[in-house]
Amino acid sequence: MSQAASPRGTFQQIADALKTRIDEERDMVELPPVSVLMDRYDVSRGVVLRAFRVLRTSGDAEPVPGGRWRVVRSGDVVDSRPLEERIAAVIADDRLKDG
Repeated sequence: MSQAASPRGTFQQIADALKTRIDEERDMVELPPVSVLMDRYDVSRGVVLRAFRVLRTSGDAEPVPGGRWRVVRSGDVVDSRPLEERIAAVIADDRLKDG
């Protein structure tokens, strides 16, 4: 990242670069860790998180437990319910019995 001030903002440049990667790398399922992007762009954690929020607003990524961010692709159906709710639904839908 250049040291000159950008009219678009550093966070927007990072968001744009990540969006380009998401579009080009169809097998990308997670955004890089915050620490990796902090080092790569020489920015603070807040700048990276602001870039992630841009991607969330545009529908390209969403946070997942553990501080990670998942890539969301148009047409993907993602069940974001907690695991215990998904398991309970499977048990109820399949009418499974204990034992």
